[in-house]
Amino acid sequence: MPSKRTILVSFCNVEEAVFWTAIGNSRQWKGLLLHCLFATDLHGHTDRYDKLFASIVREHPTAVFLGGDLLPRSPLAAVPSKQTDFVRDYLAPGFVSVREATGIEYPDIFLILGNDDPRSEEESFVAGERGGIWHYVQGKKFIWRAYSICGLAYVPPTPFSLKDWERYDISRYVPPGCISPQEGRRSVPVEESQIKWGSVQKERAAISGEGPLDRAVFLLHTPPYDTPLDRAALDGKTYEHVPLDVHVRTSRSHSLSRNDNPCSPCTATCTSRHV
Repeated sequence: MPSKRTILVSFCNVEEAVFWTAIGNSRQWKGLLLHCLFATDLHGHTDRYDKLFASIVREHPTAVFLGGDLLPRSPLAAVPSKQTDFVRDYLAPGFVSVREATGIEYPDIFLILGNDDPRSEEESFVAGERGGIWHYVQGKKFIWRAYSICGLAYVPPTPFSLKDWERYDISRYVPPGCISPQEGRRSVPVEESQIKWGSVQKERAAISGEGPLDRAVFLLHTPPYDTPLDRAALDGKTYEHVPLDVHVRTSRSHSLSRNDNPCSPCTATCTSRHV
């Protein structure tokens, strides 16, 4: 078992949701190994959420991490017609039901949004945090047990038009085929200076600070470049005779990977299963 204890929680850019059961290290917390679940890119599909709820009740994890892209792609997608607000009418009540079923074993729920989630819906998640349903950790460092949970929803430029959760990475470089954060559309107004000069690197640094990262858990919507998480099954594959990049994150950023990443390789021991 690796001796370092930093866990990078991030997502693989796939349409299917994947659950991860992660035990970060062999050190115990009050005699118990930490058992955590991670799910991402559920995109408002209630069948996927129902499986997540059932897994929580069945497995009694210590914590659950949700890595963004939580909402339907359209307000009416995957939601019964009688429901008009996905978070208010389905997601929050679903977790409340889990809390009632698990009682004192209800896990800490940590979540961020993703680049497909309009920021105009952020207040619904803030309200859920006020109600004690989950911890909304975007842009925060949350002290949990012996760990620091750092949440960051921002991603480098993508080909998609919604730019609420996009920033330049470590420079103003925009990969081919992607749309600049200064273009596209936003669901909430943002100061032009933030759009033009903000970066994923600055956002991450503001959260993690200058302290040690040996007990940090980063909940991200995109993996740090060239870390063990940053892999897609593209080895040996080509497009028009050009080898495809095996990295999920195509930006040239090496932030939190080569210079200041204390976990190389990733120190979490994980198993996965498809929902």
